[in-house]
Amino acid sequence: MFFDEFRQYLLDTHKVALESSVLPQLKQIIRSCLACIEPAISTKHLSYQSFQLFGFDFMVDQDLKVWLIEINGAPACAQKLYPELCQGIVDIAISSVFTLTDSSSRPPSQQTPFIKL
Repeated sequence: MFFDEFRQYLLDTHKVALESSVLPQLKQIIRSCLACIEPAISTKHLSYQSFQLFGFDFMVDQDLKVWLIEINGAPACAQKLYPELCQGIVDIAISSVFTLTDSSSRPPSQQTPFIKL
C-alpha cells in the first residue's frame, strides 16, 4: 500500500491522520536506527560527501503501533515511485550541497513527498 492509499485508509477506517498517528513513529524509529549505525556509515572523515539510500519496511498493528520489519541497504522500488524517488534524492542529498532551486516554490504537483528527518 502506498502512502496516499494508506493515508486515506487511516482517515476512512480509523478517523486519524497519518501525519499525527503513524508518521511520528516512523520518523522516531528511523532516527534511532540511523543514530545506532552513524559511526559505521559516517563519511565525515572523507574529503568528499556521499549518501546511501536505505529502505525501511514497517507494519502497523490494529492499535496503530508501528513495527520495524527490516532495513534494506539496497532497496527495491516500485516503478511508479521512480520519479518521486529521483526528485527526492536531488532535493535532499544533492540540493543540500549544491543549491539549485527552492523546492518549496514548486507547484504542489511537482513537490516531493520526501522529508528531512
